[in-house]
Amino acid sequence: MPDTRKKAGNSRREEKRLVRQRMTVSGMVVLAAVVTVVLIFHLLNSTERKEIAAATDTQVTTTGGVKPKESVPADKAEDSGSADRIYYIEGNAESSNPYMKVDKLAYTNTCLYTEEDLLKLEADGLKLTRNEIYARHGRMFYEQPLQEYFESQSWYVPRYTPDNFDEACLNKVEKANLEKLLEIALR
Repeated sequence: MPDTRKKAGNSRREEKRLVRQRMTVSGMVVLAAVVTVVLIFHLLNSTERKEIAAATDTQVTTTGGVKPKESVPADKAEDSGSADRIYYIEGNAESSNPYMKVDKLAYTNTCLYTEEDLLKLEADGLKLTRNEIYARHGRMFYEQPLQEYFESQSWYVPRYTPDNFDEACLNKVEKANLEKLLEIALR
């Protein structure tokens, strides 16, 4: 009899040990899964930030840079959907390309600009800001200096001739900014 009790006690202890091992292994698997998900999320977020930075890196060859200008009042931000700031990019006066010399606005795909914001630009700046919306979607341009300007940008990938470009790829903010830019240009 003592052997049977001893075997039963050993069996229970062995069972408890196996349960603890399984729980430890399960915990480690769950921890590894959580760490993997966090790393993947971080990697995707980092990639997205790099894409956004590349998409707004229009000053590769200029002496200026992206400069946040005045804050938009809260009541305007709600009404217009604009961001807290406008992003004004100064041109490079030393460049031989006329479009490198002009000032323009950045983030036209996410920041809804007001007419007041756009009126801070000269005619060529308005034209460049307008065409950059198209260029970010791969549109090419017949005007050589304009095409050369976009080809000098690290983010630009020419894919569509002007005749083959479909404006359906533009988001609501881009369409609204284009409408305002065209309205001002036609004055």
